[in-house]
Amino acid sequence: MNTIFAFQVLVTLQDVNDCIPEFKSPAVIGVTENTNLTTVVHTVVVHDCDAGANADLTFSIASKSGPVSPFTIGTSDGRLRVNTNLDRETTQNYTMVVTVRDHGNPPLSSTQDLVVNIEDENDHSPVFSQTTYLARVSEDVAINVGQILLKVTATDQDVGVNGMVRYFVLSGDENQDFSLDQSSGALRVQKKLDYERVSSYKLFVRAEDRGSIVRFAAATVSITVDDVNDNEPVFLDSPYVKYVRENMDRPVFVLQVSAKDADSAPFNQLQYKIQSGDLSLFNISQTTGQIMALQSLDRERALSYVLTVVATDSGEFI
Repeated sequence: MNTIFAFQVLVTLQDVNDCIPEFKSPAVIGVTENTNLTTVVHTVVVHDCDAGANADLTFSIASKSGPVSPFTIGTSDGRLRVNTNLDRETTQNYTMVVTVRDHGNPPLSSTQDLVVNIEDENDHSPVFSQTTYLARVSEDVAINVGQILLKVTATDQDVGVNGMVRYFVLSGDENQDFSLDQSSGALRVQKKLDYERVSSYKLFVRAEDRGSIVRFAAATVSITVDDVNDNEPVFLDSPYVKYVRENMDRPVFVLQVSAKDADSAPFNQLQYKIQSGDLSLFNISQTTGQIMALQSLDRERALSYVLTVVATDSGEFI
């Protein structure tokens, strides 16, 4: 009779370092500029199918875009940390070679090019091309043609919404005689100007970006309004009535007329003349408006005289 013996055999497999470390984390990442030093911004994830020392990993990095990498990596955990201040306006991205090596004998290793894009933070304010803008405009400028009086311009070193600039008038135009395009900075006249009402403006304008925390700059716009001859002279006391004694020695001072012109020089410089009446008997000073009787007046000859006096300015009426 045959005898059968049964027994267990335990076979232990000894690992051979035959798996190359494999990167599982992305090769392109983004990091916000001005991130605090030592902040962990990324973890390099690697899989090694070996076991034991053959799966123990060591990480290292080397810069491909400059002599020194602004990041460090944890040799055992693969954590990427900020080592120097990041400024997108100085350097927009960095490329590094990440090397991972296992502890096998002989060791196996892999490399990955890691690109770090520096993302913008709103850390720059707009800057105007000049702090003061000057312009001149005639008070009779047409307001229906969209003529640009001037453009204010500001630049912002940031990108995206952080670098998008828009413009506003803060003060100095309470009557809203002007319009400022928020996008282009074009300043236009939108209401009829009147030199006699306002002869100059000082607008305070603001340029601001569209970041979540708004940054801004300010400038002034000085506008001089040029006068045109758009006002007629006006006599102050018309009609004038004057009583004069007869038989007085000539020349006889009768009265002085006076007119005012709301325009500025030279348009408000006036000349007077007698337009109708007894020109042989009366004379007027062109500059002072003094009316003189050239002969002795005789009541029995005429009880009254009517003179029409005209004041003319030195401009050409528009």
